Amino acid sequence: MVFYMDKNQITQFSRKHLTELLIAIALIAGAFSTWMHYWSGPSLTIWFFTIGSILGIFLSTPIEKGMKWFYGLAAKQGNTMQIVWGAIHIVVGIVLPFVLFGLFGMLAGTAYHYFAGRAMTSGGSSKHRGAA
Repeated sequence: MVFYMDKNQITQFSRKHLTELLIAIALIAGAFSTWMHYWSGPSLTIWFFTIGSILGIFLSTPIEKGMKWFYGLAAKQGNTMQIVWGAIHIVVGIVLPFVLFGLFGMLAGTAYHYFAGRAMTSGGSSKHRGAA
């Protein structure tokens, strides 16, 4: 089976998912930068991811509110500003990958807290512990 997308489909996909594509590129750039010991090694990146995850688990509500505000603000901007934010993510991923992975650790910890809370509630309702 051959996967084929014409130019119009690729353009439509990239316009619809611009932020996600740029953040994926930033993660790949950060992983490569960490792997090559460009600015910092993998150990610092792992520590920042771990600390971010722990903060995300224990401080999930304020982190979730902050992330919603930031990404909501970015989503309201035009394509030019989304490209600028994506470029900033990519530069941070290359120069300071531990910061990028620390932020994603916070997202991972918040998601863990959310899904663990859903699993512990009766009936699996959508509310989680600690939510305001």
